[in-house]
Amino acid sequence: MTDTAAPSPADAAGSPDGQRGLRRSCVLVVDDQPINIRMLYQALSDEHRVLQATSGERALHLCREENPDLVLLDVVMPGIDGLEVCRRLKADPQTRAIPVIFVTAHHDPADETRGLDAGAVDFIAKPISPAVVRSRVRTHLALARSNAVLAATLEATADGILVTDTGGRVLATNHLLSRMWALPAPAEGDDAAPLIASMNARLRDARLSADEPPPADGPPTSTLELSDGRIFECHRSVLEAGGRRSGQVFSFRDVTARRLAERSLAELNASLESRILERTRELELARRQADTANLAKSEFLSNMSHEIRTPMNSIIGLTYLAQRADPNPRLRDYLEKIGQSGQHLLGIISDILDFSKLEAGKLEIDITDFTIASLVSSVSSQLGDSADRKGLMLVFETDPELSRPLRGDPLRLGQVLLNFAGNAIKFSDRGRVVVRARCLHRDERGARIRFEVSDNGIGMSETQVATLFQPFHQVDASTTRRYGGTGLGLAICRQLADLMDGEVGVESQLGEGSSFWLTLSLDWGGQLAAAGPTESDAEAAARSWAAEPSAEQRARIQGRRILVVDDNQFNQQVATELLQQIGATVTVAADGEEAVARVRSEPFDCVLMDMQMPVMDGLAATRAIRHLPAVSGVPIIAMTANARQEDRHRCLEAGMNDFLTKPVLAQRLYTMVSKWLPEAPVAPAAHAAQAPPSPAGDADPPPAPAGSDPDQPLASAGAGPEGPLPGDPAGDPEVIDLSVLAATLGGRMDVVRRAAGMFTDSMRKTLTELDEAMRRQDLPTVGALGHRTKSAAAAVGAMGLARLSRSLEQFRHGGDAAEAAALIAQVRALQARIDERIARFLG
Repeated sequence: MTDTAAPSPADAAGSPDGQRGLRRSCVLVVDDQPINIRMLYQALSDEHRVLQATSGERALHLCREENPDLVLLDVVMPGIDGLEVCRRLKADPQTRAIPVIFVTAHHDPADETRGLDAGAVDFIAKPISPAVVRSRVRTHLALARSNAVLAATLEATADGILVTDTGGRVLATNHLLSRMWALPAPAEGDDAAPLIASMNARLRDARLSADEPPPADGPPTSTLELSDGRIFECHRSVLEAGGRRSGQVFSFRDVTARRLAERSLAELNASLESRILERTRELELARRQADTANLAKSEFLSNMSHEIRTPMNSIIGLTYLAQRADPNPRLRDYLEKIGQSGQHLLGIISDILDFSKLEAGKLEIDITDFTIASLVSSVSSQLGDSADRKGLMLVFETDPELSRPLRGDPLRLGQVLLNFAGNAIKFSDRGRVVVRARCLHRDERGARIRFEVSDNGIGMSETQVATLFQPFHQVDASTTRRYGGTGLGLAICRQLADLMDGEVGVESQLGEGSSFWLTLSLDWGGQLAAAGPTESDAEAAARSWAAEPSAEQRARIQGRRILVVDDNQFNQQVATELLQQIGATVTVAADGEEAVARVRSEPFDCVLMDMQMPVMDGLAATRAIRHLPAVSGVPIIAMTANARQEDRHRCLEAGMNDFLTKPVLAQRLYTMVSKWLPEAPVAPAAHAAQAPPSPAGDADPPPAPAGSDPDQPLASAGAGPEGPLPGDPAGDPEVIDLSVLAATLGGRMDVVRRAAGMFTDSMRKTLTELDEAMRRQDLPTVGALGHRTKSAAAAVGAMGLARLSRSLEQFRHGGDAAEAAALIAQVRALQARIDERIARFLG
C-alpha cells in the first residue's frame, strides 16, 4: 500500500457532518506493515479522516503538511523508528502539540518509559482491538480539543498566566506573560525557578515563589512594583486535582495606567479638599463676622428702641394729662397733634424692637388658651375707630367650627392680624375691610385655620407682591411719603408666622384691593374658667379659686390610677393633691427610669410626665413606654415648665398625647386628664388615694400646720403697712405671692399651707445641693437644679426666684463659675425673704 491520504467511504459519500461543514478529525496511521494500516483504517475511517504512512520520513512530511489531530505510530520501523519520529515531532514547534499514541507488539515496560519520555501520550498493544483503538483515539482527541480551548483561553485573557505544579515545573503559560516580563517563553515541563528568578530580578521589593502555595487566610492579590516604574497586580490561586493541591496559577495584570490615574485623582482630591477646607474656614470666619455684626446691629436697635421708648411714654402720658386739663382750643390742637405723632413714633419703635428681637432670636412664643372671639374683639377694639374715621366698614367673619378654645400665642397672632388689618385700613379709602377666620381641617387634636384680611384698597402688581415681605421694604417711595411706616411690619409678620409654624401670603390686584392671609395649625384648648398663673389681681385669683371640676370630670377621674412623674417633690405634691381631691389614685415616680418600671409592673389609666429629670428624662421614658406592647397605648401628658412650641413638638414626636405647661391650674389639669382618660379603667383602684412618697421613701407628706382650717375663707388680696397679714396668701410676686399657689390648688387653704411648707423644705435641700455642686465646680448640676427650681418657684408665685432659677438653668452646658456663685448668693438671699413670708403666712 502506498503512503497516501486515503479518503474514507464517508468522505466519498458525503457525511452529515460534511453537509454541515464541520471538520472531521484527521488521524495519521504510521506502520511499515500494510495489514496493520488496513486494520487501523477500518477501525477509524467511519469517524475520522485517516492518513496513511509506511515510513518515519513520510510520517514527518505528512505531519508538517497536513497537521493531523493525532498520530498512531508504530515503534519498530526501518529507517527512522517510531521513537525518533516522536522526538522530532515534539522538538518542532509546528508539530509539538500533536498527540502521539504508540502501537507496538512489544510489552517491555522500558519501551513504554522511553516512549513516554519521547513525548507519547499512550500505548496500544498489538494485536489490535478496533474497539480499544476507537476508544483511545476518541479520548485523546477530546483531551487535545480541551487543551486547545485552554490554550486559546490563556492567549485571549488580558493577564499574563503562569501555571506550575507542586514540583515547580511549568504546566502552562501564555504569550502575554513573556511580553509583560520581557522574558523568553518557557516550555511545558520546564523548571519554573529560572523564570521566577528573572521576574524577581525586575521587582523592587516583593518576591515571587513557585514552591510556596498561596496564603490560605491572606489576600490572594498583591501589588508588584517593577524597577522600570510599572505596576502589576499578581493574583495567586490554588490548582487542585482529586481534592488535592496539584499546583498554583499566577495571573499578572498591568495596572500601571489605572494606579497612576488613581494616584493623580487622589492628589487632585486632596488638593480640592484642602481648598474646600480653606474656603470653608474663610466662609465660617465671614459668617461669624456677619453674625457678630448682625448681633451688634440687633442689640443696638434694641437698646436704641428702649432708650427712645422710655421718654416717649412720658411724652404721651403727659400729653394726655395736659389734654385733660381743659386747655384752650389752639393748645388742644397742638396737644392732639403731639399725641398722634407720639403714638405714630411709638408704633415705629415697637416695630424696630420686635424686629431686633426676631433677628437676635430672643423673641419666643408664649402658648396659652384663647378663643377666636377674644382675638376678634381685641382687633375690633383697637382698629374700630380708625376704620370709622375713614368711613370704612370693619367686618368680622368667624367659622362656627372655631367656637372652641384654642392653644397658641394670642398676643403674636393678634399682632399679625392687627398689622394686616391696620394696613388694609391705611391703604383703603372706600368699601370694607373683612377679617375672616376659616377652618380648613379639624380633628380630635386641633384645627388648621386660615386667617384672611381683605380690602378694597389700592392693590399691588405681581412685581410689588414678590418683594413685599422683605425687611425695610414698601411698595414704592411714594407709598412711604404718603402713608409713612418703616416697612418692617410684614417682615415681622412673616417671622412671627415662622415661629408659630405657620405661613403668610398675599393675593392682590392693582387698583382692586388685596387679601393677606395667615395659615397655621392650633391645638384645641381647655376650658377657660381658670385664667392662668399670670393673673395676679384679686378678682382673677378668686375666679381661679372658685373653679370646681364639673360633675362629668369628677365622675370620669374618680377611681382612676394616675402616675405622676416629676423629680421635684413640690411638683409631685401639687399634682397629687389636685388629683386626690376628686378621687384619683395617684402613684409618684421621681425619674423616667422609675416611671418605666412602674408602668411595666402596674396598670395606669394616665401618666403625667415631666420633660427634664435625672437618670432618664421624660422624652426617653415616653419612647421606652411606647415600646412596651402591653401598655404602649397608655395616655401620656407632658407636664413641664418648657412652654416653647418646639418643646411641644418634641413631646408629641416622642409619643406623648398632649402638653401642659407649669404651673398647672386645677381646672386645666382636670380638663386635660379627662380628655385623655380611656373610657374604661385599666383596673379597679386597689387602695384609697394616698400622698406621694418623699424622695427617701414612702413617708407621709408634711402635716398641715397646727390650727389650719380647710374651710377658712380666703383673705383679701390687700396688705397692711407691714405687709400681708398672717393667713393672707397675696403678696409681692418679686418675693412670693401665694395667691398663685392658691389658684393652682383650687383655693383649699389647708393644701396651700402644706404645699408652702413643703416648698420651704424643698428649697432648703436645693440650696445645700447647689453648695455641694459649686464645691465640685459641677456647673451642669447647678443648671439642672435651676431647672428643677424654676417651675416650683413659678407654681408658688415666687416670680423673682423663678427668674433667678432660669438664669441658673443656663449653666447646664457650662459657663463662668464666678457668675454662677453670684446668682446662687442672690437665690439664697431671696429665699430667706421667701421663708420669712411663708412663716408669716403660716402664722
